[in-house]
Amino acid sequence: MARRGENKPRPKKAGGLGREYIRGLDFLINDQTDKALEVFTRLVEVDQDTIETHLSLGALFRRRGEVDRALRVHQNLIARPNLPRPVHQRALLELARDYLAAGVLDRAEELFRELVEQNAYVVESLRRLIRIYEQQSDWEQAIEANRRLESVSSKHRGQQLHAIAHYHCELAEQKQRAGDSRGAKTSLKKSLHVYSDCARAAIALGDLAYNAGDYREANKYWQRVPEQMLELTPEVLPRLQQSFDSLNQAAAFYQWLAQQVGRYEGVAPYILLAEQAFRSGDKGAAEDWVQRYLEQAPDISGMGRLFSAVVSPATGATENGVRAKLQLALEDALGRMPAYRCNHCGFEARQLHWQCPSCHQWDTTLPLPHGPAGSHSH
Repeated sequence: MARRGENKPRPKKAGGLGREYIRGLDFLINDQTDKALEVFTRLVEVDQDTIETHLSLGALFRRRGEVDRALRVHQNLIARPNLPRPVHQRALLELARDYLAAGVLDRAEELFRELVEQNAYVVESLRRLIRIYEQQSDWEQAIEANRRLESVSSKHRGQQLHAIAHYHCELAEQKQRAGDSRGAKTSLKKSLHVYSDCARAAIALGDLAYNAGDYREANKYWQRVPEQMLELTPEVLPRLQQSFDSLNQAAAFYQWLAQQVGRYEGVAPYILLAEQAFRSGDKGAAEDWVQRYLEQAPDISGMGRLFSAVVSPATGATENGVRAKLQLALEDALGRMPAYRCNHCGFEARQLHWQCPSCHQWDTTLPLPHGPAGSHSH
């Protein structure tokens, strides 16, 4: 574009601005984007008067999905000699955005790092770098970038510490897959040191302890979860049931579970309490827990899951009876419902995601009150 414009006459001014520039703006204002692009493309002479035109043109190409053309515009601008430093940095930012939109993460990373080193657009560049490192599962770099962001912006310090805690959890999972249980435990403890309410780390530490046969240690971590994040209570209930059973303390679990009813309003504790009562042969107590749930203004999904949990052939239904068929139909309908929802963007899932796949926020995809107790996490 620059070469083609070198020998062309400069457009005449109209009130201090090029006539073609004003014409292009008029097209933009009237949502005639294609015509605006055609006009701006002809404004190829880069000087102080047309720099903003080039930047706007490149951004417009990128928004339209024409990333190759956006790249050419911004590369052409950066190649100009004697470009003022602020303009050069702005063009670098736009070029980095282009590469990010094109999925060329290594080039985007290089440019965002360069901007950070030049102390230009630091907050945005660090946020973009963090997202790149998350996509690449480069958790060490993500921790470093978050620490740097924390040092230059205290606005979202709590969120940054929250994210760093999850990065340590991700490192723990990598170490666990490599067979390094000790290293995984160290990373998880770092997570709790950074952010003491990281329920994910407590759950994982409990899992490590349980797998090592230390059921009391597992209990200690798992019982901590409702204090850290009440919404994740259903995730630890099946685990605690196993660990208490392993310690031959079923009665203690029943007592602990009854205490959660007054704190967590979802259906999961009621299901386990009713099941525990049935297992011990106390049908009256089981019916009492069902009744107590019904008094809590439950939703239809919660009632359905409770019905499926306590109604079985052992309670009087037969395999071929209408009651059993109703139960199977209800379970099938409930099985198709989401068990988790992101409270930031509304994304729904059948399993727990520590980071929402849609909006990429941490710890926002939480169990719905009617959801089943426990799941596999991601």
